[in-house]
Amino acid sequence: MRIVWSCNPSGIAVGIFKSQRLANDDTPYARRVGSGLSDIDSGLRLRYEFSRKFAPYIGVTYQKWFGNTADIRQANGSPTRDFRATIGIRMWF
Repeated sequence: MRIVWSCNPSGIAVGIFKSQRLANDDTPYARRVGSGLSDIDSGLRLRYEFSRKFAPYIGVTYQKWFGNTADIRQANGSPTRDFRATIGIRMWF
């Protein structure tokens, strides 16, 4: 789900929320995720549109794993929550 706010004619904030639910464990395969609510990923990106074809952005994202997936990640030595910063450029050709 994405929510878009227009701060001014050129500044735009985009809120992002994603969740993943799985019916079965996928531990023997490369994904290593458990059944049930696997994770929640939410964040915010701020971009400034110089034109419709060029817009640099910055953003932050927080992700947390739950249930069996969190147990699998802990057993592998991976964290069960993650905070990321993002910078980039949105371009159209």
